[in-house]
Amino acid sequence: MQLVVDANILFSFFRKDSLVREIIINPNLKYNLKLFAPEKILVEIDKHKKEICEKARITKEEFNFPREVLEIFIKIIQNEVWQDKISEANKLLPDHLKDAPYLALALKLDCGIWSYDNALKKQSQVKIFTTKELLEEL
Repeated sequence: MQLVVDANILFSFFRKDSLVREIIINPNLKYNLKLFAPEKILVEIDKHKKEICEKARITKEEFNFPREVLEIFIKIIQNEVWQDKISEANKLLPDHLKDAPYLALALKLDCGIWSYDNALKKQSQVKIFTTKELLEEL
């Protein structure tokens, strides 16, 4: 299954006991997932490093290894690849434009999105999965 993964899911990845981390990196639970994200996700993660460390109860040094691991398991897609879908995504999310890159990428790849964001669920063009829904689907 192909999915675009958004930042709020990946913030959970940094907790050592995280189900999200297990799903992404554990070969026994991987279920042949192919995960993608727009390049802005790395900027988002780095921008929220302090908050992620506090919520995950890790040090800034402990942040670095999972941050590097993410790029092994998630294919980062350059803006140019999905930019032709951004206008459509903006129309589908007029009140939540910050999530338009995730939606544009999902439209381009013709796949769902792994997210907890309720604003994304309000559109009907792309299926949105919470972690629980993803596990039920798999």
